[in-house]
Amino acid sequence: MDPRAVAVVATALLVLTGLAVQAPPDPEPGAQDAAVAFLLEQEPAAEVLEALLATGTPLPPDATDFPVPEAPQRNPNTGLRPLHALLAAGARVHDDPERGTLSLEAEWRGRAGAVLEAPAAGTLGFWLLSAHHLQADEPGVDAAVDALVAPQADDGGFPCLFGFRSLDCTGFAGAALAAPAALERIDGAAAAAHVQGHAEPGGGYTDGFLGRNAQSTAWALTALRLLDAEPDAQADAAAWLEALRRPDGSYDRDPGQPDPLPWWTTAEVVVALSGGHPLPVRPADAPAA
Repeated sequence: MDPRAVAVVATALLVLTGLAVQAPPDPEPGAQDAAVAFLLEQEPAAEVLEALLATGTPLPPDATDFPVPEAPQRNPNTGLRPLHALLAAGARVHDDPERGTLSLEAEWRGRAGAVLEAPAAGTLGFWLLSAHHLQADEPGVDAAVDALVAPQADDGGFPCLFGFRSLDCTGFAGAALAAPAALERIDGAAAAAHVQGHAEPGGGYTDGFLGRNAQSTAWALTALRLLDAEPDAQADAAAWLEALRRPDGSYDRDPGQPDPLPWWTTAEVVVALSGGHPLPVRPADAPAA
């Protein structure tokens, strides 16, 4: 499984834990600015937009110039994440480079059936976070919360696709449930234990499939923060991530192992270190406060 699936667990935890969360330890002075400068040099992408929003960075004119895939794909990163990032930026209409002018609310409503028919923590998580940004309050949202909460396993984890559980998916679940403040409906202690069970000797976290990596560690930090659990583990995760920083401001996947998609890794690390989940609603054309 893609190591970025760890984000599914953290997103679910974000949704479940409510919007008032503790900030992580402060990163090294200048680290965030260097990472943001690196991201501003990359092609527009949903993950990059999330990082810019999380850090309060003024958005460049092309920050939203990425497509929203038409099909409600089961992989949240290619399906619902772009929709969520645009809504988090305050956009309601999107000039899609591939599909033309889109109503983002119509896109969100049009995906409800597919999301509920094949529930997984990632797709449900980003759909629920999108509902939060739309301030939507309707039966479909309640049904999605029910579908996300129900499959929490005895070990505290949440499923990704096909029933597999990973750290990332538990993080996705938490992120999503923070918006409707449904934390009381999950076993938070078990979820925190599930996350901690993915800690690796020497630092960092694994998704359970492909070894320790920066994305899974970023979602572990997010999940533990949202659950208000294990402050020492939070500090250790933040320190391990900071040690991955490269001279150009980007972050490695693992010590001495550059990521083939450094913009993706860097964006997710920046969001975790900034405490930026759940993402704020901010007009896409407005400068940061």
